[in-house]
Amino acid sequence: MSTARRLKIKGTLAALDQIELKGFVFTDDLTVFIEVLGYLKSNEIPYEIIDGEPNWEYAIRRLDRGSER
Repeated sequence: MSTARRLKIKGTLAALDQIELKGFVFTDDLTVFIEVLGYLKSNEIPYEIIDGEPNWEYAIRRLDRGSER
């Protein structure tokens, strides 16, 4: 497995942990964003794509629980 793929997997796992623990995730990585969306959709978890600007390109918040800010 390439180093780039290992980094993508680590980034995806970190984002999935964050969406589970905090209820939201911010990322600049489109692959991570798509993986998190797929996880939420496949588990029928309501979500909202939120504005992550100016610091982040992609941001998602779970709607089934409050998020800590």
